[in-house]
Amino acid sequence: MSVREQVGKQKFELEVEPVGLITSKITDEDISGIQKRIGEEIIGQQEEWQVDESRLLRSRIRHWAVMIGDMNPLYLDLEYAEKTKWGTIICPPGILLEAGQLEPGIDIFPGSRGILTSVSLQWNIPLKYKDVLFGRTWIREVRDITGDPSQGRVACIEYESRGINQNGEEMGTVRETWNCCERGSKAERELFRGREPAFYTHEDIEQIGEEYAKEEVRGAEARYWEDVKIGDDLPPVIKGPTTFNATNLQIKRVGRGISWWYGAHGGAFEIERERPGLFFLNEHGAPEPILTTDWDHVTVRQFQGLPGAIELNSERVHWIIQLLTNWQGDNGFVWKLDLTFPKLNLLGDTTWCRGRVVDKHARGKDRVVAVEVWTDNQAEEKTTEGTAEIILPAKPK
Repeated sequence: MSVREQVGKQKFELEVEPVGLITSKITDEDISGIQKRIGEEIIGQQEEWQVDESRLLRSRIRHWAVMIGDMNPLYLDLEYAEKTKWGTIICPPGILLEAGQLEPGIDIFPGSRGILTSVSLQWNIPLKYKDVLFGRTWIREVRDITGDPSQGRVACIEYESRGINQNGEEMGTVRETWNCCERGSKAERELFRGREPAFYTHEDIEQIGEEYAKEEVRGAEARYWEDVKIGDDLPPVIKGPTTFNATNLQIKRVGRGISWWYGAHGGAFEIERERPGLFFLNEHGAPEPILTTDWDHVTVRQFQGLPGAIELNSERVHWIIQLLTNWQGDNGFVWKLDLTFPKLNLLGDTTWCRGRVVDKHARGKDRVVAVEVWTDNQAEEKTTEGTAEIILPAKPK
């Protein structure tokens, strides 16, 4: 039985009560309070020692690449990278997401379930070996998007961030849209409707392993703009099946998330006093961050009555970028990426990243290729949709 045929063998009844043991609320005061902050600049403050320790040394860049499963030698091999147009190791472009200085489910509506619904990125320059990334964020819009009030409140927040290096150069901008819903609400449960944790046979895993082995990385061989044809398909990139270990690592190191605010022992109690909405009482009766219930199927079912743990939608940003950089080669440059996420990924899903050339044009001296991008999962559901623009070199005359 194939991977896709296995999906749905293990059913979870979404209508079973209780709705969930963990609840949170979003009030009128919460929304109006955030609306008053629209336009406010939020700057990540770092002391000198923190700046020095956050410098992107080889070990840190390698850690990033390994986390997202992108082993491009541009990120890992200094001797190789020095021979490219960049002259040194660069960081995976998705690091631009780290410019964001807000976490909606923590900083905006504490304790709510925050879901990234869309993201737009534009790059000016790459972040290189020994650089430091500083971020500035502005809240652009906050609105109540609740449908039926009896289903639970949902608020949408949109904010923009700029990534700046230690020389004051702007490396790029990010615009993110998040929907935050009350935990324990029917609106939260509706996010999971039709979703079931995947199940794989040994043969399925072997098949997935074979697909990994077919990944194509263009590398040093230039892909020229003149040789690209509209309708060309990009070689797919496969990711997953995701596991608790990989997702937990992403939350702590790539998506910032809980690492922004959670401490242990006395530090945890201090934070719990300041922001009680971020905690629930676990099976020991002890306060624990709500986010920890999102990391594995057993815990999320026990404490929230939901079918499974979700992956961060931001993971798919990194995966789509890998699809593009694999295809463009060392001499290309991802300039723009716009994504929406129509469906959640559950822990254990497998994702196929795909793309197709839909246009090519000149933009001043740059030669640009437009690509339609998307992802689908083992159930043949489209989980990501979007477009990208890549700058490619012109053929030498």
